[in-house]
Amino acid sequence: MPVANNSGIHINYEITGDGPPLILQHGLTSKLDKWNWYGYVDELKRSYRVISVDARGHGKSDKPYDASLYDRKIMASDIISVMDRENIDKAHYMGYSMGGSIGFGLAEAFPQRFHSLIIGGMHPYPLGDLELEPGVKALDFMLESLEHGMDVYVGG
Repeated sequence: MPVANNSGIHINYEITGDGPPLILQHGLTSKLDKWNWYGYVDELKRSYRVISVDARGHGKSDKPYDASLYDRKIMASDIISVMDRENIDKAHYMGYSMGGSIGFGLAEAFPQRFHSLIIGGMHPYPLGDLELEPGVKALDFMLESLEHGMDVYVGG
């Protein structure tokens, strides 16, 4: 399997098919094989040169321990390192979940390198921009209510 190098981090990927390049990026805790399992690669390789990428921290790519190395712009640069290794000036991109977040990073930092971006299962906002505390408090309240509420049914 080919491997790209991005500042010392090795990024694993696979290529199949002929046609315009289409990069597939999986979601969190997944790996490039998932695109094969669900049949995407078999269909897409009929019309595209499909490049499935193991994101850093996943599959056969390197897994750095420094959390700051998982910023979406850094992970977007991993995609660019794959494109550069394959001498691809411009590509189509499809990402799901975390792969969608990486796609937004590509749109921010490298828009000139893409014909199109297909983003699934992800909002365009960096996670650091979201106000999570109200949601966490609501979840805590709900769980606490369920815990005490069950006593009525179980406590007899």
